[in-house]
Formats: sequence, C-alpha cells, structure tokens
Amino acid sequence: METEPSTSEVTDAYFEPLGIKASLERAVHVFRQRWKHLLVISAIPIFLWYIAAIGIRNAISAISASHVENLSFEMDGETVSYQVESLHTTLSRLGLIAEFFLFSFLFLPADVANIRIVAALYAGRDADGIRQTIRQTLRAILPNLPSLGLVCAIWCAVLMLPLILIVLCMAPEGQTQEYGIAIYFEPWLPKLVFGLPYLIASSTFMTATCLSYSIITVKGGGAIASLKESSELFKKSWSHIGAVTVLWFLIKMAITKFVSAINWMYYLHNMSFWMVWEQPGIPLHPIRILWSTSSDLWGIGTSWISVPVVVFLAAMGSVFQAVFYFDTRIKQGDYTQDVLLSELGPDESEEPTDYKTMENEETTDYNGELVAAIRYKTKENEGTTDYNGEPVAAIRGDKTIV
Repeated sequence: METEPSTSEVTDAYFEPLGIKASLERAVHVFRQRWKHLLVISAIPIFLWYIAAIGIRNAISAISASHVENLSFEMDGETVSYQVESLHTTLSRLGLIAEFFLFSFLFLPADVANIRIVAALYAGRDADGIRQTIRQTLRAILPNLPSLGLVCAIWCAVLMLPLILIVLCMAPEGQTQEYGIAIYFEPWLPKLVFGLPYLIASSTFMTATCLSYSIITVKGGGAIASLKESSELFKKSWSHIGAVTVLWFLIKMAITKFVSAINWMYYLHNMSFWMVWEQPGIPLHPIRILWSTSSDLWGIGTSWISVPVVVFLAAMGSVFQAVFYFDTRIKQGDYTQDVLLSELGPDESEEPTDYKTMENEETTDYNGELVAAIRYKTKENEGTTDYNGEPVAAIRGDKTIV
C-alpha cells in the first residue's frame, strides 16, 4: 500500500522549476496537503461577503424602485401604459462593482493567510491544528497588513474606476420601443469601444500584479515595491504564468457551468440561465459586470448551492498565487528551502531551546565541582548565584555564564 509522503520528504521536490502541466498538478497537490486549513480560512470572509451582498442588493433595489418612468404604447387603437425602473440596469452594474470591491478587501486576510500556509508547506513545516494555524498565520501577517491593504486599494482603483466610468457612459440603460413593443436597450457601441481595451488592459494588470501579495507575505516590504517586483518577475515568466492562468480560467468556467446545470435542475431556471458564467457568486473577470444583460445581472451569486464552489475556487486562487511566486523565484536560481525559512522567520509552534526556561538546575564551576545554584533573571541580564547570593562563574552545557 502506497503511503502519503511526509512534509519533509515532499518539499525537496518543491524547489524544482515547473512546466505548465506541472504547475497545475503542484497547485492540486498543495491543496490536497492543506485543504482543511485553506477551506476554513476562505469560508469565513466569503460568508461575510454573502451577507453584505444581500444588503447591497436590497439597497440597490430600493433605490431603483424610487426612479420609475411611465411609458405607454398603442396597441389595436388603445393606449397601454406601464412603468419602468429606468436606472435598474445601471444601478445593478454599479452594485456588482461595489460587491467586487467589498469582496477584494474582505478576502484579503484569507488570501494572504492561505499564501502563508502554502509557504510553510514549501518550507517543510508540518501543519498544526486549524485554530492554531489561523492564529499563528494572522499574527505573522499582521505587521504587513498596511502594505497589503494599500496594494488591494491600488488594485481595486485600477480595475474599478475605469469600469465605473464605462458604466456611466452607457447610462441610462433601460427599455425602448420598437414596433410598439417595449424591449431592452443594449448600448453595444460603448461596450465594444471601451470594453475591449478594458478587457485587455485589466487582464494584463491582474496577471502582472498577481505576485504582490506573495511577495509581501513571504519577504515583507512596501506596497509599491511589491507591485514593481511582481511586474519584474512576471516579465521573466509571462508566457508560463499567462498560459497557466488561461487554463485555470477555463477550468473555472467548466466548474461554473457544471454548477449552473445543478442550479438549473434544482431551481428550474430558464435556458438563458446558461449564459451566466459566474452563478457561483463572484465574477471570474470584472468584464463580466460590463458584458452582461439586465436579465442576468442579479443571477450572479443568487444560489446558495454554489457557496461551497465559491470557497473552493477562492482557496485555489490563493494557492496558484503562491505556486506562481515560488516557481518564478526558483527559476531565477539559488532559491532554496533555507532561504525561504529565513524569510518566513521562526515558527511559533516550535518551542525554542532557551536556557532561561530553567529555574533550578545543577551548575558546575570552572574546576568541575558541582555547585548548587539558583539562576536569577532580569530584563537586562542574567546570572547564577550560590546559596549566599554571591555570583558564581559557571559553565552549563555549551554556555558560559559569568
């Protein structure tokens, strides 16, 4: 019977350059090694995000209902009047942008904690209990939270501000009449003129800066420096990172299609439901907010069946960030487990061998005679005294105490 290799046995193979297929396999292997920790940490902010998203959608619905436009058309010589929420589609897109922004900040601690867990695995450290791991990980990343928060703010500003401007350029999106029938009006020209450049620019930016969290989590440093270093590392492995990212994106689409089928059978949605890529809850790409119709905007994230899938995809996203980062540094050469251990710092779960923890112990003097000693400790120094309180120069083990 083949047994699962230990952490120390596995990590030797971790510090080898990876190909495209090997990167996917490595991410899956890492996830299998720490899946409980990754899923629990990812589930907490996603649950909070779902609660917040419900509040945002209720607020958007209330605002939309307060902007009603009265329309009418002629049919068989009679005037048919009806009401339309003229800002519903525009507000829906802005609401999804707010949700995307909120998710980015809520998931930041979990994202970084997951990267730290993967880094510990690469360093050959065994996994502790979930609670202890979460406590130790959050304590380790706490000093870097300001830099991480600034990176997240820059990331959101670069992605969200242009998207908001494009949505406002498309407004008002509502209904228009054609042959006396009210239909949905889609401004295709702004979507194409502004949407295609945004798709290319945002995809490039997200891929080029995907290593920033890992850089700060492992090495520390400032936000701007991490963004620059991520861009430099991306330039050296852009084809590899880009290819794996595209493959992972296609896998996510396949997973979401499968979940869509389950939702369709359970909720009996109509066939237009199949056009919703991100029914699990979080848009796979910000362009999805722009290139969706009004009929499926609120289809994103409405199914609670999809929540476990969202947690899994988010956790795997963190794993891929860490795998990309370590693979890029390994390919540069001279990046070993010892270097990683020095960057991560001491492991709090390991009890240090500290002579200060010993209160009463046997001590010998320079002549080898046994001295009954009582150690005294202060904040500044420490020493050894005999029973009369006189200092004793002593040798204990390989440490000399004067």
